[in-house]
Parts: sequence; C-alpha cells; structure tokens
Amino acid sequence: MISSKEDEKRLKKLGVENLLDLSLLIPSSYEDRRLSKFLRINELNVVWAVIKSIAFTNKNMKLTLYAKNLNQILTAVIFNPKSYHKSVFEKDKEYFLLARAEIYFGHIQLLQPKIIDSVGDIVPKYKTSLQNK
Repeated sequence: MISSKEDEKRLKKLGVENLLDLSLLIPSSYEDRRLSKFLRINELNVVWAVIKSIAFTNKNMKLTLYAKNLNQILTAVIFNPKSYHKSVFEKDKEYFLLARAEIYFGHIQLLQPKIIDSVGDIVPKYKTSLQNK
C-alpha cells in the first residue's frame, strides 16, 4: 500500500492506518478553477487578465486589468499589499486570477486576486494538517 517512508509519515500524520481510512478522507469543499464565462457577484471567479496599470495608496494596491475571457475592463484591489504582491504583479503581463467579484459604488471589483497556475479543473480542498497537494 505505501510506496515510501515519506508517504508513510504523511499518512500517519493524517491518521490513516489502512485503505478504508484513506477512502473515508473526503474533501471539505471544492474550488472551481474553470474560466468564468461571466462574473458571478459575491462568488469566486477565474479571470484571464492582462494588467494595464498598477496604483498604490497607503493600504491598497489597485490593478486595472483587461479580462480576456470576459472582454471587459475590471479593477482588482489588494488590501494591505506585501512586497510579494508588488514584485509578482507587473504591467502588461498576463495572469490567471482567482478572486471574489463584488460591486463597489456601482463598479465591479475583484477582491484579493490570487494568481493560479492550473486552469480548467475543479480542485478538492481538505481540512487536514497537510497541504492539499
């Protein structure tokens, strides 16, 4: 059943002792990473975007982007940006972003966008002490 000592350690950390325990380990939720055909308000959306401009305020980072899959200009906001955010997001680069869409003063904004590398699948999320990988 177990292919290596490393796998054995991981399974013990999860509390898995046999195949039945492993089969009963089910996801607590799922993350839909398929490209959005339209924006769903107050839900997570996946957008294929090109960043057109980046602006900083005291506590926010505001991205203006063109969503290729939606053929629409959107604004994305990152609250309390870290140096990581400033180095990752670059003007005129394409990204696949996962973010919650909300209406703010009559405009649609993407909140706290996260760059994702795999698009087109549904990813299970587990509540375990180990990473989802």
